[in-house]
Amino acid sequence: LRRSVIMKVLDRALAPDSIAVSRFIQEAQITAQLEHPAIIPVHDIGTLTDGRPYYTMTEVRGRTLASVIDDVHEASANGWSVEPGGFGFGRLIDVFQRVCEAVGYAHAGGVIHRDLKPQNVMVGAFGEAIVLDWGLARLVADAPEPRSLSTIRQDSASFMTETGSIVRTRG
Repeated sequence: LRRSVIMKVLDRALAPDSIAVSRFIQEAQITAQLEHPAIIPVHDIGTLTDGRPYYTMTEVRGRTLASVIDDVHEASANGWSVEPGGFGFGRLIDVFQRVCEAVGYAHAGGVIHRDLKPQNVMVGAFGEAIVLDWGLARLVADAPEPRSLSTIRQDSASFMTETGSIVRTRG
């Protein structure tokens, strides 16, 4: 198709860990089932020859929301100014609204992101705002508009996150 995609591959050190593998596959499955303009599209999932799972996503070009916020603050020594990329307070609010719409869509379908932060939002040059990294996402049973999302981790209670357990991400 002559388009660029991003391939996310499970780290070699985690490959023997069945829980890490199931979490990785769940991340791909949840993300793929959340079809929204502000959620990264997943195109394919598979297994490399060494047995590690991978999935591919649309390549998003741009900057993280964290970087944009830093640039706006740097340009705004005496109030709200526009940074060199054209972002000011108004455009930041627009991005925030699109992120809220994506998260609202996910919540309505019973999915909680659990790692939403400016580093996990990409902002494109043409107004795109894309929520990334659904690796800590969790399905909840009492969704207002359940969409019948399903993942590999639902098949076995041994893969469920226990109450009080802490799962971290970098950044």
